[in-house]
Amino acid sequence: MGSQGVARGASNLGAGQFYGRVASRRSASGLVLSEVRHREGRSLPSHDHQAPGFYLLVAGDYREWIGGRAVDYRPGSAFFHPAAFRHRDAIGAGGCHLFVAELAGPLLERVEPLLPAVPRLDSGGLVAALAARLRDELASDDPAAELVRDGIVCELVGALSRYGRGDGSPPWLRRADEALRGDLEHRWSLADLAAAAGVHPARLARGFRRVYGESVGERLRRLRLEAARAAVARPGSDLAAVAHACGFADQSHMTRAFRRAFGVTPGALRQRRESCA
Repeated sequence: MGSQGVARGASNLGAGQFYGRVASRRSASGLVLSEVRHREGRSLPSHDHQAPGFYLLVAGDYREWIGGRAVDYRPGSAFFHPAAFRHRDAIGAGGCHLFVAELAGPLLERVEPLLPAVPRLDSGGLVAALAARLRDELASDDPAAELVRDGIVCELVGALSRYGRGDGSPPWLRRADEALRGDLEHRWSLADLAAAAGVHPARLARGFRRVYGESVGERLRRLRLEAARAAVARPGSDLAAVAHACGFADQSHMTRAFRRAFGVTPGALRQRRESCA
């Protein structure tokens, strides 16, 4: 159920409170999940949130000032804010859509020792992928839904604690990652990708594991799944065409991979997104 934003002048926000409209919210066992929408551009006053949280930019433009440095987020970026982190934001002219997972109560007590004391950004990496998976579970009401959501949160915390800021990766590693993203249909070998990045294959393999927390093959598989998930969520998309464009052998191959990775078929995922919307 939607709700209005916080009162004017508020600067210390509780879990589930945000500037902008809270389009939907789910809260259970210390996990507060919110869909937050800003319909138009504006600057927000300096403020902090009482609960630590993971933020996923779903759509739109969003800028944040961390200390004296401005950080621009792109759709698909995920970022972590520790509790009581003071910051200010600016919403782009077209507005934006954020998904937020905040931690409190017993859940926070379990994972708090692993949470960083400073903000972290992940542009399209494992943390962002897990945050997107958690968003897909927002509308789930089956008996296992709460357990699934708690499990994804634990994966999020683990992934966050294992590697540093996604924007600190070396240029050659970003080139390799951009090459993967730019041609999901290609049958990449480690040697091909290393040549595109201009480094030795062994160095490339170590770099992917160190910065992204996964192997080159794992990352390519996940990028294909993430691209397919974004595509099938669009109304009217052709599943066979999506499968081909995202590097799957056929629609059946994509469906099997979807079920293993997300626990649902592409059609069921589309229905969940429509119910959230």
